Amino acid sequence: MPGCVVCARLVDIIDKQAGKRQEEYTFWPDVLECFGHVYQRENFADDIGGYFPTYKADPLRYVEPCSDAVKGWFKKLKDAGKVTFLLTSSHVDYAESLLENILGKDWQDYFHVAMMYARKPGYFTKEQTERPFYSIVNNKEGDEVNEIQTGCKYLQGSVHTFHSYLKKMSGKENPKVAYFGDSVRSDVLPPQSVGWHPFLILEEMEAEGLSEDSKDQTDGPPTKRGKIAGPSTTEKEFITSSIWGSFFTDQTVLNLPDGSVQTGGDEHDGMNGQVDRQFESLNTLWGYFIQTYADVAIPQLDYIADLPLDHQFGTFADTTHHSAGFFPQPPETLKKK
Repeated sequence: MPGCVVCARLVDIIDKQAGKRQEEYTFWPDVLECFGHVYQRENFADDIGGYFPTYKADPLRYVEPCSDAVKGWFKKLKDAGKVTFLLTSSHVDYAESLLENILGKDWQDYFHVAMMYARKPGYFTKEQTERPFYSIVNNKEGDEVNEIQTGCKYLQGSVHTFHSYLKKMSGKENPKVAYFGDSVRSDVLPPQSVGWHPFLILEEMEAEGLSEDSKDQTDGPPTKRGKIAGPSTTEKEFITSSIWGSFFTDQTVLNLPDGSVQTGGDEHDGMNGQVDRQFESLNTLWGYFIQTYADVAIPQLDYIADLPLDHQFGTFADTTHHSAGFFPQPPETLKKK
């Protein structure tokens, strides 16, 4: 998305300098080279490119340590015999730095296996022969690995090899996988396509308003729950838009050819079918992706950290009302005023 803005502004600059619109533009390879200079994985070790040096100078300015509740949840999952794993597209040195600041030096104790530089979404779409796992030697690819081992970390890989590991660990032919991530592109659509159950970390839920009651209780059994810190005013301003409106629902008024008027929040929507009268229609593009491909959306892991491991979540598959799928409840912008 930032690349689209860069492209548009470069077109404007070139046209202004030339005094007219150009027949063709040749700058895009230079933009891609700039992106590579800033973000290519070798830059973390080489301390170049702008992004990684800035992060390394003050990591805690950019990442927030996990709460004790979330750490306890990870341990509870492992103690209950669940297989816990880390899957990230970040390269190993950058990923380990993030994890040490988020979880601590003992971050690897929270997971049975860690897969880095997974290059999602290709991790889910490439065949095993196209995307093998590699051991890690001096933060680079070592030998090709055909079988995953508990307690290890790997580079690259594909879901096909990992499924063999999950079958062995669980003793089940089709183990259920709940996968938590914050990218619709990489953490929702691809895992859903291989039968995983995506839980989308969706900070827009809090940014657009989540009632104070929901920060202290859930629809599960009562528990002793600490106060959950929501986004700051600056974070809300960064996440929300005063131009585009809600991330979830569009209230645009449409004047139809027959002279009638319809709003984007009408109770019968061609995209979603019948909806709950208490809620606006989840009718934006991103809302459609979330409702169609995610199982559950939560603002942050703290909301579920104290729930029993057998808690039953309502999912977006229940299309009769828009409260299903959002946990602990839908954002305020979806509630009819």
